Amino acid sequence: MVSRPRVASAPAGSRTGPALSGGLLAPAAAELIGTFLLVFMGPGSLLALRNVDTPLKLIGVGLAHGFALLIVVYALGHVSGAHINPAVTIGLAVARRFPWPAVPAYLIAQFVGGILASLALWGFYGNGARRAPNLLGATVPGGSSVTAMFTEAVLTFLLVTVVMSMVTDKRANLAGAGLAIGLTLAVGIFAAGPISGGSFNPVRSLAPMIVSLQFPGWWAYIVGPIVGGALGALVYDRLLRPGVAPTP
Repeated sequence: MVSRPRVASAPAGSRTGPALSGGLLAPAAAELIGTFLLVFMGPGSLLALRNVDTPLKLIGVGLAHGFALLIVVYALGHVSGAHINPAVTIGLAVARRFPWPAVPAYLIAQFVGGILASLALWGFYGNGARRAPNLLGATVPGGSSVTAMFTEAVLTFLLVTVVMSMVTDKRANLAGAGLAIGLTLAVGIFAAGPISGGSFNPVRSLAPMIVSLQFPGWWAYIVGPIVGGALGALVYDRLLRPGVAPTP
């Protein structure tokens, strides 16, 4: 999510991602590794804390996700932009802040990284971690799938709005991007954990489901984040980016 302007086709003033002319192998590898780290640390924290009281578990899981995202942004943002989330990649592309030809490579790398992380968690925690209610740390709806979808859409809208603000607008302080984005994910999980599990990322939810071969409310974790992410990117790009604070 953090990068300097290297995309020849990106609009002026953006800071978005890898130049296609430079090849996609390194950026895709960075997306794979970054997504592996997020899915290993995030769902892994759910497995590690599965016997802890719910309030403490929610705090621990939220912080684990937030810090994992923060680490990836600072460690790999200069290589790939550190999207590590299909909703971010598609949202940036919809707003023309990321090249569409690079989207398939990013999505494939993200899903491969997520699935490898889920396989690693299976190896570490054993077959019991694949069975309900653990499902390798997959997010599941706390109530109806429709409510979970709406929750995921709203929180992903906010997450991508922060991403757009911090990394595609030259007026923002790029040095603080990792902290702002990581904290947005953490507090989003605090708010939405009991309702949807707090994913805001299709790979983070689907990769553990795929390895567990169980898919509770799977569509909510595709539709919600993708729609919310695209709307967040468009709202920032069309409405908020041109804005300036009033002066006397």
